[in-house]
Amino acid sequence: MQKRISWNRRIQDPGLCCHWRQSGSVPRRSGRQEAHASCQRRHRQSGRGLTPGYLSVPGLETRPYPGGGNLLVGAALCGGRSYALLENFFRQTLRLAGGPDISLYGAMERALDEAGEITDAPEATTLFQGTRENPALRGSFRGISCENFTPVHFMHSVMNGMAQELFAMYQGFLDAGGAKPEAMIGSGNGLRKNRHLQKAFERVFSCPMTLSRCEEEAACGAARWALACRAD
Repeated sequence: MQKRISWNRRIQDPGLCCHWRQSGSVPRRSGRQEAHASCQRRHRQSGRGLTPGYLSVPGLETRPYPGGGNLLVGAALCGGRSYALLENFFRQTLRLAGGPDISLYGAMERALDEAGEITDAPEATTLFQGTRENPALRGSFRGISCENFTPVHFMHSVMNGMAQELFAMYQGFLDAGGAKPEAMIGSGNGLRKNRHLQKAFERVFSCPMTLSRCEEEAACGAARWALACRAD
């Protein structure tokens, strides 16, 4: 049987969403975590791929899933918008220098291609709108030096920070007794249109990423669910 845990980021465009597909047993834990693990084991044996009951996991939400069961969700408040904020910062800087007000995503991608691998990017926390648990939190950059105070370094910082934020939610799932996934599926324009961001997620999660087969995934899912309801 396969188990699916979906990690959704509900954000402004560009979108960003990761889904997990995994198999195998859930490791045994003690105390409260063992209760979660037991619930996950029963769920795996049922073949549903969703948690049968409510799970209280710090940093995650348990949401009802259409057709039965529940879905563990890690929902960031900023998500893919973090990279859009950086692009807007560059755009404002260009206007200060008398340049045109144009999209700079293409220029950012070319700069990343030309720079190659970057290993000394500042450490970014991309909580620019806080979290659902603490909306007062804000983002930050650490480890800035004379050498890494460059646009390309900050691009890598933001992308790594986006991946690290979702990884922290994923770690909460593991701490609750979840099993390590065998594949990662990315969806949303934030990932689909930025292969450098895809690489950042693969590096942070140590797991290969595959993009979903359909584009505009949220609209596609809503349409499929509407068809299923109509058929019933």
